[in-house]
Amino acid sequence: MKTSLALLFGVIACAGLAGQGIYPDRPKGLTVDQAAIIQSYEEQARKMLPQFDEELQSANGRTFFVVTKIHDGALFEQVYVRVGEKKGNAYRGRIASTPMGPVKFERNALIDVLSNDVADWCIVQANGEEQGNITGKALDALQVGKVVFIISVKPKNGQYAGFKVVEVRNPKTQQVIGEIVPDETIRFVEREATTRFSKLKADDDKEKFQFILTSFPGWKIIP
Repeated sequence: MKTSLALLFGVIACAGLAGQGIYPDRPKGLTVDQAAIIQSYEEQARKMLPQFDEELQSANGRTFFVVTKIHDGALFEQVYVRVGEKKGNAYRGRIASTPMGPVKFERNALIDVLSNDVADWCIVQANGEEQGNITGKALDALQVGKVVFIISVKPKNGQYAGFKVVEVRNPKTQQVIGEIVPDETIRFVEREATTRFSKLKADDDKEKFQFILTSFPGWKIIP
């Protein structure tokens, strides 16, 4: 079976945690505090599963994945599963990961994943664009340590006004990561944008864009 390049890149993007976690306490490379942050995003991803379920009802050429942990004693490895259907409280699909550690499983094996065992989910469009991947985006942002907010600024009476966050990206991967940003952080950044850019003079009547960097985690403004 042939796989399009767009789908391949989407799968790679969605697999942010695949292959992680061959240690008993937390995904490899993370501190205890960072692992706790990732855990909170796992909970957020599970709360968003109704959205995933609704989209699954009409696939329309898209590919659906859930991320889960396969355990072997005290060890585990996180894998992603290509979902074919949901039966009751479980997602049925085939493992799309290749073993990367001592935990034993077979790629393409049929598996049922309970909703409570989902660590993340992702929907890949035919063109490679993704939806979801909450935990994977948070993990990538942790590794970079900062995120960039794109601010729309509109001219009014010769100055700029109407400051609005229109997009949030990982500055290294350029991935759009708005789903991991709390609403209160968006409002905080928009207030900072008002303070920082409201005194700038507008040269014309065209919308412009500015950016603000914050730390991740913590959401502290980076000068």
